Amino acid sequence: MAVEIAEGHRALYHAALSHAANHLVTLLSGASDALRAAGADKPGALLAPLVRAALENSLARGFDALSGPLLRGDGDMIARHLAALARDCPGLLPAYRAMALATLDGLARAGKNPPPELRALVTR
Repeated sequence: MAVEIAEGHRALYHAALSHAANHLVTLLSGASDALRAAGADKPGALLAPLVRAALENSLARGFDALSGPLLRGDGDMIARHLAALARDCPGLLPAYRAMALATLDGLARAGKNPPPELRALVTR
């Protein structure tokens, strides 16, 4: 698909595409590492249907495709995630925290008003 991008926005355009494609690879690599640490032999087989559905839903619905404990305001589950990552995959913890914060920011922008204690939990 050809798109005309103004010269002043080309770096932003490239950053957006790199963020989507390159960071997706990093995200899935980290998820695969965590699944292996949890005992899954074939993390790709577990991730593929979920990630494909999430990708299609997010392309079709944008941020409205979001599901999960941050959307539900489930601080107990987020605390369990953070504890498990700290124990078994500490290298994944900074990326998890950064993406959780970005998700909370997106929820706030969408007017979903996540409980403030979620942000405090994620930034501890």
